[in-house]
Amino acid sequence: NLKDKKEKLWNDLRKSYKGIINLAKKEVRQIKYDYKNISWDVMNDFKKLHYQEAGKETRTEKNWKIQLDMIKSKKAFLFTSYLNDILLGAAFFIYTKNDCYYASSAYNKNSSFKSVGHSIIWNAILEAKKLGCKRLETGDQFYFNFSNNYNSDSKNIKLSHFKSGFGGKTKTFLNLNLTK
Repeated sequence: NLKDKKEKLWNDLRKSYKGIINLAKKEVRQIKYDYKNISWDVMNDFKKLHYQEAGKETRTEKNWKIQLDMIKSKKAFLFTSYLNDILLGAAFFIYTKNDCYYASSAYNKNSSFKSVGHSIIWNAILEAKKLGCKRLETGDQFYFNFSNNYNSDSKNIKLSHFKSGFGGKTKTFLNLNLTK
């Protein structure tokens, strides 16, 4: 809920995240890319990091260029973190007048600086608030004990735990799949 004051948003963070975010402010260089400063070189570096960490191509070159165009069109922004000019992490966020959506990210698992995603998402929360968004959506939540959840693998469950540490509320949605 981005209508809350910055102090409340900070207080709603998982306690362990606060130290990680404060450390990142001191140790890494964080850059927000928007329509004013984005370039294909930056997006291509994000693409390369995404490929490196996923171990495969997860989207086409055309899709990466669409994301670049979204940033240029004031429909998205990208946050990055660097240590000694090495890209540690990047996250892409789409926004509208009221909502911001955490769309994709990649983090260098081999870096000596761990947990860079915490500060990137915190900065994105503040940026979305500054843009006037009322909500930031982090995506689906997955649980071990929810046997009907087709994506409840270990990776998605860990990601859900990470995202839940930023506060806010989990909302339940009903997805209906109509078949003949």
